[in-house]
Amino acid sequence: MSVETHAHHEHPDVVGSRNRLGVILLLVADIAFALSMVFVYFYLRGQNVNDMWLPAATADRPAIEPLSAGPGWTVTAIVALGLLAHMYGLKGARTQNQTAATADRPAIEPLSAGPGWTVTAIVALGLLAHMYGLKGARSQNQTQLKLGSLVALVVSVVAMVYQYNTIATAPFTFSDGAYVSCFYMFAIMNLVHILLTVFISLGNWNRARLGLYVENFWHVDIVRIWWIWMVVSSLLGAFSLSYP
Repeated sequence: MSVETHAHHEHPDVVGSRNRLGVILLLVADIAFALSMVFVYFYLRGQNVNDMWLPAATADRPAIEPLSAGPGWTVTAIVALGLLAHMYGLKGARTQNQTAATADRPAIEPLSAGPGWTVTAIVALGLLAHMYGLKGARSQNQTQLKLGSLVALVVSVVAMVYQYNTIATAPFTFSDGAYVSCFYMFAIMNLVHILLTVFISLGNWNRARLGLYVENFWHVDIVRIWWIWMVVSSLLGAFSLSYP
């Protein structure tokens, strides 16, 4: 007696969606683990219990000297190059995906990613200005601290105006497709980040102006971390919008 077996195959889109969800969940777990390691690193560095972060020399061993971060940045640049190569191949695999024209409206054309890269360059300039001020605070140069803080504030205002103008002049609305929704998501998120940066930079400059960082300038160091995240966040948005 033969038994006839019927195989039921799921649609490739269903399988692909399930696989993507699995990858996303894996990445969420991995990102959480990586961020926890970053937290532990800076927490232990900041606490430095019993001066054991970089132990001093003893009779049994020399002082522990930190290694250069150069190899880490080199590896990061190499894998970033691999990412760009993969994105180039992915772009070749994709077909043109635009919202078709209708009787009521023309086809939705993706905007140039140029404004995203421009605002990223602007906030990167703000980070450099803040770093310049922080260097002045560390060397007890209050003039340099005030100048760097003021330039960072002005740059953040310029970035805010530029980002708002990008949103205001976009030739479509929220309901014009998935690409448009993602465009506004990145643009508005970046605008909110920049607004917070303006507020933080204003407070930082005002405290520097009042001479509150003469002896204790740890606030300036914390603001540096925010500026770095601001640049990274803007960079992520510009990179994503480069592939409509």
